[in-house]
Parts: sequence; structure tokens; C-alpha cells
Amino acid sequence: MIAPSLRLSVGLLTAVPVPVPADPTERQWRRAMLLAPVTGAALGGIAAGLLLLGRLWADTDTTSADGNLLPCVVAVGALALLTRGLHLDGLADTVDGLGAAAKGGPARALEVMRRGDVGPFGVVAVVLVLLLQVAALHVDVNNHTGTVAIVMAATASRWAACLACVARPARPDGLGRLVLGRVGPVAAGLTGLGVAVFGLWVAALDPHTIAPTAESFAALAAAPAAALVTGLLVHRWRRAFGGMTGDTLGATVEIVQTVVLLVFVGVHR
Repeated sequence: MIAPSLRLSVGLLTAVPVPVPADPTERQWRRAMLLAPVTGAALGGIAAGLLLLGRLWADTDTTSADGNLLPCVVAVGALALLTRGLHLDGLADTVDGLGAAAKGGPARALEVMRRGDVGPFGVVAVVLVLLLQVAALHVDVNNHTGTVAIVMAATASRWAACLACVARPARPDGLGRLVLGRVGPVAAGLTGLGVAVFGLWVAALDPHTIAPTAESFAALAAAPAAALVTGLLVHRWRRAFGGMTGDTLGATVEIVQTVVLLVFVGVHR
């Protein structure tokens, strides 16, 4: 059944307390990752709602750069809080691991990532990514595409995690081994097609856009952009670590989320 897999997806990717199967099967783990974009869409919807409420509370002119900044911080912060900072932690550990890999190879990198303590490179990476996300969303809001951008960024980035699960794990332990290597490329591709169609639907629902063609293009481009960036990242993770880990999945989510927000910025340039 899909319901247990959906609960598993929510429990794995968010901080929402939901009952999950006591001993998930391989099929349930696979379905949980295929349903990751659904979980992402829900997260994006919550963030978009907070973005709209924040702008109403601030009672700002939509062209006011200063007035729209705080709601953008709240929306991006909500995505981090709703996921327990799991993906940001993965980003920090991955960047620290890249530094270790340059000196000691994959074995040393995996050891550093397993420890979980965040080094200076990891801190800088997290700060930079959060600043980029807030700044990009800020521009998107001023271009009247903020709500669609945050929804598609959350959705496409979770599909990126699903797509990355086509790759094999770098080690036999850790959270990543439960999902890595369990998703087939055809199933992941069809899920990405669904993300693209969802993007067009969300863009069509937006009554406030002043450039519907550009917004629809950006929403449709979210899935291909996510696929391209994910492919490049997985190749990099494999070279550095010998495969994928739970940390690299989290890093992939955060990087793709940033890229999709920037895609919406780019269509207005």
C-alpha cells in the first residue's frame, strides 16, 4: 500500500511526527523515495503560506525590497526547521568530507563525515547556501514569482534526492544505505516528469504573476535543472567518497533547492 510508504517518506524527510512502519521493506523504502516530491510539495506549500502571511502581516508593497526580506527569511527558515536541519547538516558534513578527501582519500572523508562534528568549511557552506536561498527568494518575490518558486524548489529538490537514490551507497552502514540503490532510473525519470507537470499546474494557479510565460517556463525547467545538477553532484560525490551517503543526499537537496530558486531569478533577467 502507498499510505505506509507516504508516512515513511514524511517521517524520513521531515520533522513531522507520523507513525511509520516498524520494519519497512525494501519496496516501502523505494516507494518512500519515489514519494519524496509529494513530501517536498507539502513542505513548499507550508513555506509559501508562511511567505504570504508574512507579507500580509508586514503589509508591504510587493515592490518593496526591504519589506519582503523578513518573510523570505521566515519561509527559508521554516523549510530548515520542518526538516530538523537534516539536509543542512548533510551539506556541512559533505563539504567537510570533501576537504578530507583531498588529503586522505575516500576512506578518510567517510571517517570525517561519520563523526558528524561540523568544521569551518561546513559552517561556511551552510551560511552561504542559506544566504543564497534567501536572496534568490527575495528577488523572486519582487518579481511576483515567490510562492511558485518556493513550492517548486522544495518539490524538485526532494525529487533530486529520489533521483540520487539510483546510485549505490559508499558504505554498508548509515541512514543512506536504507534508500540508496533502491530506486530504478525509469521510475525516477517518470517521477521527474510528474514534477514537471506539477510545476506547470502550480504556475497556472498563480493569479499574481506579471509574466506568466516566464513563470511557467521556470516551473517547467525546475525538474530538468534538478536532474542536471543532481547528475553533476552524484558524479562528484562518487569521485570523492566512492559512492553516495545520507549526508550527500542532504547536500544534494540543499544545493538543488538553491539552484531552482535561482532558475526563477534567471528567467526575469
